[in-house]
Amino acid sequence: MQRSFGALRGYSPWRRAEAALGVFDRIRQLRAEPANATFFEVGTGRVPVVPLFLWLMGAKRTITVDLNRYLSTSLTLAAMRQIAEQRSELRGLLGERLVIDRLAYLERQLDSAARRPMVEVLASLGIDYRAPSDAAHTRIEDGSIDFHISYTVLEHVAEASIRSMSCGRSADAGACRAGGTLHRLLGSLQSFGSLNRRNSFPAL
Repeated sequence: MQRSFGALRGYSPWRRAEAALGVFDRIRQLRAEPANATFFEVGTGRVPVVPLFLWLMGAKRTITVDLNRYLSTSLTLAAMRQIAEQRSELRGLLGERLVIDRLAYLERQLDSAARRPMVEVLASLGIDYRAPSDAAHTRIEDGSIDFHISYTVLEHVAEASIRSMSCGRSADAGACRAGGTLHRLLGSLQSFGSLNRRNSFPAL
């Protein structure tokens, strides 16, 4: 029903692209470097747009998790095609952040993407999709995450659960390296904070 009558009808990746850009730039404002970094995203949704744009801007990897498997192959392929076909809009949005070689690689992947498992396609783009997966119990190696992000997810999650999923593992945020950051985008609200092994920044 949502695909026919809701926000997924005529799906466009550009709104979430702006969210990815906001994450990328805010991290740099905090004097950290998102390029070549590993991200952990809570709440993939139907299309992993934020991880895809982070990869196009140079992120090494994004581990993205959902409690249930919502990933849509058709919508993800459509988003990838839009990005590849609307090069001028992409360049205008990302500017110098865009890694041109990665855009060319994305275009090459489209030739075979429809014939391959979507999880495999995403892995080739630095996106590790995990669902069903509990963000509070991922068994991610300690110190392996640079930045922990979410987009319009946490307004649907109880506070106790938010605290338990901090940096993708447990309340001690062990999966995040010291000095990593949390980024939460809830509608028009954003929150940021730095992490260490003893303390995690409260999401709200």
